[in-house]
Amino acid sequence: MKNELLAELRQNSEELFRVLPSFTPEEFNQVPFAGSWTAGQVASHLSMSETGVVSTLFGNSRPTTERAPDKNVAGLREAFLNFDIKMQAPDFTIPRADGYEQPALIAAFRRSREKLEEAIQTMDLSATATDFKFPTVGHMTRLELINFAIVHAIRHTRQMKNIAAAVSA
Repeated sequence: MKNELLAELRQNSEELFRVLPSFTPEEFNQVPFAGSWTAGQVASHLSMSETGVVSTLFGNSRPTTERAPDKNVAGLREAFLNFDIKMQAPDFTIPRADGYEQPALIAAFRRSREKLEEAIQTMDLSATATDFKFPTVGHMTRLELINFAIVHAIRHTRQMKNIAAAVSA
């Protein structure tokens, strides 16, 4: 299980690191169409979320989980990989409106991705992380949190690709 999860994270990271630097600095902060975030805002939202996941993974936990450690994985995947639905970000991950620096966000992603890999390789993924209650789900296992980080990044990498197509047209 850990090998498959690590392989999926690495593949996801490669895709993310292909998309992020593909924008010019102007395109990175350009609104592609009314009501949309810029690529910089999407990247910032994703970075805030991943930083929170990493903090939760390495924070307090309960070694005993009273349910299957992967109970919420299928639901997370179903929801976040359904590109037909529009989701509302929690207030604490809504990015500011002003400009973003690609190099700083890329560096932040490299750090968070290294920590996610470390968690997969060294931690008990069946433990329940107790520092954060995920909206509508509650406390999640480390396995569920890492799966969330992956599918959340897949969703927003796709969104940044759509933004890139719009701003470069």
